[in-house]
Amino acid sequence: MTTTRRTHLTTAAALLILVGLMSTAPLAASAAPSPVSGPTTGGTIVSDLLPQERFTSVSGGFNFTAAAASDGRIYAWGDNQSGQLGRGTISGVAGMAPVRTPAGVTFTEVYSGIEFAFGIGSDGKTYGWGTNDYGQLGDGTTTSTSTPVSVATPPGVAFTRLSVGHTHVLALGSDGNTYAWGANPEGTLGDGTLVSRLTPVRVLVPEGLTFTSIAAGAYHSVALASDGALYSWGWNNFGQLGDGGVAIRRDVPARVDTPAGLTFTSVSSGIQSTVALATDGTVYGWGDNGYGQLGDGSTTNRATPVQAQLPAGSVVTELGMGGYHTAILTADGSMWAWGDNRAGQLGDGLERTGTAVPIRVLVPEGVEFATISLTTDASTALGSDGNVYTWGTGGYGLPVFVPNAPPTLVPGGATTVTEVTFGGTPGTDLTYDGTRWTAQTPPGECGPVNVIVSYTQLGQDYSFTFPNRFTYGSAATIVAQPASATITPGGTFATSISVEGDTTPTIQWQIQNGSTWEDLVGETEGSLTTTPERTSSYRAVVSNCLGSVTSETAEATVQAVAPGSGSTPTSQPTSAHLAATGIEVSPVLIAGAGLLALGLAVSAASLIRRSTRLRR
Repeated sequence: MTTTRRTHLTTAAALLILVGLMSTAPLAASAAPSPVSGPTTGGTIVSDLLPQERFTSVSGGFNFTAAAASDGRIYAWGDNQSGQLGRGTISGVAGMAPVRTPAGVTFTEVYSGIEFAFGIGSDGKTYGWGTNDYGQLGDGTTTSTSTPVSVATPPGVAFTRLSVGHTHVLALGSDGNTYAWGANPEGTLGDGTLVSRLTPVRVLVPEGLTFTSIAAGAYHSVALASDGALYSWGWNNFGQLGDGGVAIRRDVPARVDTPAGLTFTSVSSGIQSTVALATDGTVYGWGDNGYGQLGDGSTTNRATPVQAQLPAGSVVTELGMGGYHTAILTADGSMWAWGDNRAGQLGDGLERTGTAVPIRVLVPEGVEFATISLTTDASTALGSDGNVYTWGTGGYGLPVFVPNAPPTLVPGGATTVTEVTFGGTPGTDLTYDGTRWTAQTPPGECGPVNVIVSYTQLGQDYSFTFPNRFTYGSAATIVAQPASATITPGGTFATSISVEGDTTPTIQWQIQNGSTWEDLVGETEGSLTTTPERTSSYRAVVSNCLGSVTSETAEATVQAVAPGSGSTPTSQPTSAHLAATGIEVSPVLIAGAGLLALGLAVSAASLIRRSTRLRR
């Protein structure tokens, strides 16, 4: 993938050079925990994507580090004696916490320097904080601040990229111009003067050219031009301008004496050195080489570019330079470094003072570095996992500093799921694979409960609540309906129902009384046995905490017998039968109708006997 390179700087005791790049990292969006229900006994495996944020760029400053994250904030940690952590306070070493972001602004890029830092805001402005003794914050003052202030950019211009030196800053403008501000004792601002500037001024770029990449050293500056050539200005005491050493200083950009026909794609500066990546994949360096930081196998200073001895077959994707050491990332995911190693900043895990040829950095297994940021005596990288790794002096961001340790994960950046609760009770067997968490539900009472996910991310503790997301239990259901039956007068009617549900449903049998249903006291079992005096209708209401369901109606039909007729008992009409006609009839009227029919039958029989006697 194409990367963005940026360079920063310090001195041996207080200078730094930094390289950073933007790395795109997808933001994992939370759906919601699933499944959404399970038994009250617990044991359901629930999982969800974590709504996580990740670091997208990192920039190491002098004894502190700042990193931009996908949530639009910058997080900083380390030394804070000048307010360079941007949290509104001045203190000693402090842990990871967000910079105070201006209202309504998000940050997309971060650049760190000597006890000061910058962020590019979503509003098109550039913000700075920390020490400001030389006007390096660019706000028109020399007042230091522990909270971000806006750089006084030219009207209508937004800065798209910065490079931070010892006490000066370079910036590429949206108008195609290059700007600089801060200290200017050696012409480092490139505006044709030695006057320091409290606000940005235009660098005098050669006519017909624009600068596309910039690198600020301690007291010199270098830029890559639109024609692929390199230009430099500022102090030249070690040949860091790459012009053959013909001038002690330059206050306007002049072309670096690169090999004929060679063009470049990126550039990075150290304290008094510079390295550049050529279009043919080779790396060249010039200036101070006292620690072998030019990578040519020697410790001889160079006033013109010399080629670094890269590993065979290396395809360089990113280049960065620290105070006195250099590093590259290659297409195969490897990282190589050379130069000063007195603080273990080369990251090979071995105790050595340095090397003049590249050695392999011990990148953590399963991780590739997407961006590197080098300071005077430390190195920082952003991993493909969105975490920050560091090694070298101080171990800023690490609980314990281990000399000559390989790249080590900075705590707080990695996301850790600390607890998932269901209705306030912690789940068990909690796991997190970097994208999705899983947990097993504990036993719970029937009904919906909140699911609360607690996690640590980017050094901050968070808690995310899903209201009524998980439901314990299952609704009451009827798996076997009660059956109707016909009985003789004085006979027993028996019916039953089969139900399921979690928790176990309750049962209440009812009898119909006209248009209403009445509970049968004490009839709360799965079966009903009763001796109705007349035809009656029964049903069961089945309930648990998740609701109720009513069974079908069971009819107990009591047969009627004609007295003395010897005939088979007949069924009486029930209130349900009559109700089907739309007529509401009470049980008394039904019984009266039955007696009337019986009387008519007796009278008819008497008339038949009388008629028979008369015929005789």
